Amino acid sequence: MNSLQDLKINGNPYPSGGFPDEEIERLSSLRNLSMSATTATLYFSSKYQTLKNLQKLEIDSGISFHITNESFKNLADLNIEYVHFIFSDDCPCKNINEDLFWAFPNLKGLRLQTLCGMRYALKSLMRLQFKTLDYLNFYQTFPNSGEAMILNENDVKYLKNVCAKTVSLKDTNSISIETMKSSIFMRCIERIDLSLNHLPNSMFIFAILEAVQIKVVNISHQSYCGSNSFPSTNRKLMSQQFSFNWTLSPSLEVLDMSNTFINPSPSYIHVYGANLQRLNFRYTSYSLCTKNNNRLFLPQLWFMDLSGVKCKDLYVAFLKDLHSLSELYISDVNLDVGLTRDVKGEFLNGPAKLKVVDFSENALKDLHPNLFQSQSFSLEMLLLNDNLLTTVPDALRVATSLRILQMRSNKISSFSTKAIITLNHLKRVQMDVRGNPFDCFCNALDSLRWMSDHREIFLHLNETYCIEEPTKTLLSVMDDLRSLELQCISRLWMQISTSTLSFTFLFLVTSAISYRYRIILRYGMLRIRLFWRKSFSINTTSDAPAYDAYISYSSSDFLWVCSTLYPALNGQNLRIALQDKDFDPGTPYAEEVVKFVNMSKYVIFVITGRFIKSEWGSYEIQVAKIHAIHTNAKLVLIIKDGIQIEDLPKDILFIWWKIKPLVFNENETEEKQAKFFKRLITTIKD
Repeated sequence: MNSLQDLKINGNPYPSGGFPDEEIERLSSLRNLSMSATTATLYFSSKYQTLKNLQKLEIDSGISFHITNESFKNLADLNIEYVHFIFSDDCPCKNINEDLFWAFPNLKGLRLQTLCGMRYALKSLMRLQFKTLDYLNFYQTFPNSGEAMILNENDVKYLKNVCAKTVSLKDTNSISIETMKSSIFMRCIERIDLSLNHLPNSMFIFAILEAVQIKVVNISHQSYCGSNSFPSTNRKLMSQQFSFNWTLSPSLEVLDMSNTFINPSPSYIHVYGANLQRLNFRYTSYSLCTKNNNRLFLPQLWFMDLSGVKCKDLYVAFLKDLHSLSELYISDVNLDVGLTRDVKGEFLNGPAKLKVVDFSENALKDLHPNLFQSQSFSLEMLLLNDNLLTTVPDALRVATSLRILQMRSNKISSFSTKAIITLNHLKRVQMDVRGNPFDCFCNALDSLRWMSDHREIFLHLNETYCIEEPTKTLLSVMDDLRSLELQCISRLWMQISTSTLSFTFLFLVTSAISYRYRIILRYGMLRIRLFWRKSFSINTTSDAPAYDAYISYSSSDFLWVCSTLYPALNGQNLRIALQDKDFDPGTPYAEEVVKFVNMSKYVIFVITGRFIKSEWGSYEIQVAKIHAIHTNAKLVLIIKDGIQIEDLPKDILFIWWKIKPLVFNENETEEKQAKFFKRLITTIKD
């Protein structure tokens, strides 16, 4: 045992006087010791004095215990450099005092986690003042009561005199921290993690970004915990600060602001960072890409992630000054609107060194032919996953350095002659096309032949499946391509025969008629079924309907309907029917749609992009059209998301003369939105 260097004995209920006290003195070479407190009062006996090589001590709380000034006295002569105290309850809170670390004069790193909160934890730093530490870690040190922490000047009086290179205040429930400008802390700090707090507008953040040696700042996952929790200084900042003009420290290299809620949204952001290399703005509440007065002066920036930051009103030149940019991640930002309407082929003109571009999850149907003109010799990886592309975009023909092309889960069924020419230009590219609805039958025979001859281009062919047979892979089709060719020839001869042609024609006509009028047939069957069940009586006379309005909406619009639209109508004593509120559980959905359309004076459609794509949204529109033609039902459209008239379903346009259209814009003022609801209520009550 005298050669043992690392020992972890956490979570064992050793009694007082037993192991490890009796055996610990044998471990003369021990360097790292991790254990749990096992007695009511934490105490290290004199036998621990033999551990002359001990450098790191880690203690967690196995039971409820207390700390006294005598707890660590037998460790005072050891050269312990790293101490980790992880207390999973608040038992030692009242014993965490200013002398807690008196027995560790050579400390270089501290990890302290306690449910007492940051105020207690920072109080223990008195003995560490004017020392230089490698790290200071208070991760998940928050009060058991859930109280939000406002750390004022008195709370940080010891911290500001500690020289720590790396500091973690992650998940400490902090909403305000004294800035500590011109302090030892600010002069020494190189890396800091402030994530999972409530500090988006704290002046401490701005002070950290200007620290003289700061290199890495993580302020991701910031949110508000309620305006009443903020000190008066922060409330004043929230009401007045509508713009960010950041001059970052010349030493700052990495800034992570992902998943941060910024409120109020600033009117502009100017960022000056001489050496900033990585910027993560992923899923923040403010978009860098939509306003023409935003400026990014970041000459060394090579990585930027703006995924989830909505850019449908894309400003063409917001990347123009980022000449060193090498990796751009801009997925799920509404580029289907931004790229195709406003910026055309000019969007990527500035960053000529781009190697990696991620345009995934943007509902893209095509790319402008000149989009990658400036990246002809630099672009190496392009991610176009989860879009609506049906072929390889012509824009890639110039990207001669492209090595990886990911087009997973698009709408590609085969490769046309034009797409094959584009891919032939990309001589060393490898593609991932998993999740596409590939046609593996005769219509795509030429495409399959070419893919078989160039199978080295395609990755994971054994995981890419045919749309006709979801269990059949493209690889298996290519390996048995001759059988498919013979099958297609036989099928061709069968199609020329008169009997087969007649039968096919008859079948197609019958199927087309059934499909064309499927909604009418289904609607009629449902009414007959409901009549026989006597679930409700169909209103074809002047009898008053049971509801003033039935609201039809996509499940993705549930939050807006239930938190905004429904309260506005329900507050006017209107009888409003919602599928989530009024549909009978277990009853077929189609029956419930017919039932409530018939029982309502008005049918209100919340028209958004996702509603138009929704299968059930289409069904409800069809039912409403049929019902409107044969009865006096009235229809109201609430058009959102900038939907244009030409984008509406043809079934809506067919009965436009019976529809009351209203346009709702979430970006308008509260006054204009109030006028919208007033018009809607007046229409229903009319």
